[in-house]
Amino acid sequence: MWTRVRHFLTASRAHHVRSPSKPTTCENSQSDFHRSSSTYKLCSSPKECTSPISVAGLLEQISYIGGMVQLQRHVHMAASLHAQVIQQNLPVSVDEVKIRNVLKANNVAFELGYTCFIMDCIFCKHKKAGRKSDGEKMYVNIITGSFVCHQCGRSGSWAQLEDHLSLRRPGAGRKAARLPPAAAEEPTPPPAAVTRLWEAAQPAESLEQDALQPVLERLGLRGISADTLRRFEARLTADGGLAVPLRRPDGSLAGLRLLAAAGTERTLPPGLPLPAGAGTVRGRDYAVLTARLVDALAISEKARQPVLALPNGSSSLPPELLPHLERFQRLTLWFPDDVVSWYAVRVFARKLAERRCFTVRPSSEHGPPLQALQAGVSLTRALEAAAPLYHNAITTFSALRQHVFEEISNANQVAGVQWKRFPALNRLLRGHRRGELTVVSGPTGAGKTTFISEYSLDLCMQGVNTLWGSFEINNTRLAKVMLHQLANCALDKHIDRFDQAADEFEKLPMWFMTFHGQQSIPHVLDAMSHAAYVHDIGHVVLDNLQFMMGAGERGMDRFFEQDAVISRFRRFATMKNCHVTLVIHPRKERSDEELGLASVFGGARATQEADNVLIMQVLRTGDTQRKYIQVLKNRFSGDLGPMPLHFNKDSLSFVVKRKKRVSESDPQAKDLPESRGSDSTVKQRVKSAAATQPRQTAAAPEPPSEDPVPE
Repeated sequence: MWTRVRHFLTASRAHHVRSPSKPTTCENSQSDFHRSSSTYKLCSSPKECTSPISVAGLLEQISYIGGMVQLQRHVHMAASLHAQVIQQNLPVSVDEVKIRNVLKANNVAFELGYTCFIMDCIFCKHKKAGRKSDGEKMYVNIITGSFVCHQCGRSGSWAQLEDHLSLRRPGAGRKAARLPPAAAEEPTPPPAAVTRLWEAAQPAESLEQDALQPVLERLGLRGISADTLRRFEARLTADGGLAVPLRRPDGSLAGLRLLAAAGTERTLPPGLPLPAGAGTVRGRDYAVLTARLVDALAISEKARQPVLALPNGSSSLPPELLPHLERFQRLTLWFPDDVVSWYAVRVFARKLAERRCFTVRPSSEHGPPLQALQAGVSLTRALEAAAPLYHNAITTFSALRQHVFEEISNANQVAGVQWKRFPALNRLLRGHRRGELTVVSGPTGAGKTTFISEYSLDLCMQGVNTLWGSFEINNTRLAKVMLHQLANCALDKHIDRFDQAADEFEKLPMWFMTFHGQQSIPHVLDAMSHAAYVHDIGHVVLDNLQFMMGAGERGMDRFFEQDAVISRFRRFATMKNCHVTLVIHPRKERSDEELGLASVFGGARATQEADNVLIMQVLRTGDTQRKYIQVLKNRFSGDLGPMPLHFNKDSLSFVVKRKKRVSESDPQAKDLPESRGSDSTVKQRVKSAAATQPRQTAAAPEPPSEDPVPE
């Protein structure tokens, strides 16, 4: 019964009990554990005890707190397993998002590397003295959360680091978990066996060439020179083997990589997570990784490339080794020609981040590096032909997981920049997003350019860097329209406001292309690419496609040429992550019919490639006309519908006016012009048109294009 009580108290992290007699120390806690024949005392610390209670009372309280005995056993088993994992320093997987959130919550600046979160070490004592070194970097594993600092020697689990970070918060009063001890001022000396073996070994370069060659032949290192052995600091052991030092980042000796005469390799002390050949990669941002020391020597002999021999070969890649490889921008893996090694390459590449990994897979032309060297194969050419393990057209959910989380948790930000002058567009399109293509069309003279100028001006005033390409009207007239819209008044009647409006306009991040009329499409794309690179353009407006293309080339199909141009603009929007708004005139149709997706001039590719399709509709009733923007395609949210427009001739603005409420007590409100109630008029007209035409939805399939698709 006594053992059962003690195990439950340990598993449930309750305070241990003690009695003035027979003190014993609990193995799973720092507090003292005491027992007597019939009474126990609960204590919060070894110095403060409560009044004694009986065994029956203690068991009753235990049963009340923990529930059934069977449940207590399960809790104890789970806690014991967790304690065993922590005590053996085995990594426990944590959530990458959790690590990121904890670091942000504690105001810890970090950057995300290939395999680790990299931040300034929070333990290094040099910071307290005001000295800062580039080596004072802490690496937190993305998967396990374990951390290490090569400068101060601190390392531990994520639970320990999280506890220490919680103590840094203001007002933290509780005690943290036991932290890993700090490294001593002097580096930890290697085991005595390592020191004796290393001091007794003879430097390989000290032997004459005639005496060195027979030794290398016995080790299977035919073709390796003394200069290569010197770069690896290799020494010959008394039993005829070869010893290569394994050094810490500070250069101190930590262990040895031994090569026996039989060709077998081992690390001393076993399990030391340090690679051989650290001296060859000093100051380099790329390296070659091999599973065997002999292959690393061969690559250094002929290719003179920075090379590292992994400590465990192709059997495993210790997570403790990842911080040592974090600085490399490119890693080339060249392993032996067996199935196990090839599978190890795939596993290691995923652990090292596939996007920076390349591989040289042994083939019939060449085998492993040492075999290729002895066969006279060029190792340099083999390394140059290394194939990437990551393909930019193939990805996994693991690579997309964080992006999916951000889109779900930050839905408003993902929707894009919101319009302030056109709130109805926010309800339909949700926002203005980079990387999309928007097609705008409408009848000639309906006001497409005037609307698009205000549409883009609204976004530009909110910080969206904008590039305008006006091929139909010159830039002076376009700027005049925008200036009226910015000032929200007729500047010819209020000339005194010109300077103020012009000063505000000059501060906007807006640029204009100097093209006008027909232009070469490659020249237009070149100007767009330059602006996207130099000015970080986020929105390109092209008005309009027909004026830009002109008459086209003789003998070339008009629709085919337009489809090719639209495809290039679509590619530009995707590759440059820039929103492109393209104005296209519609086909000539009857003025009393509404325009649809099929009304856009050209083939079906214009509406197929577009993410959004906006049509400016004009409703004519007698001598009056109503205008509204109808969203016919919305790839982001699928919402379709109209947005009424009210044109102000003085300010050249289409700002949507809010509908005023009509009350019986206000007789003047009843006599308002019909334009005030145009919202309902537009909706009624749209409903009547939908009754006679098939309903268009975002999920409706696009009509297939019969035109040939350009290459």
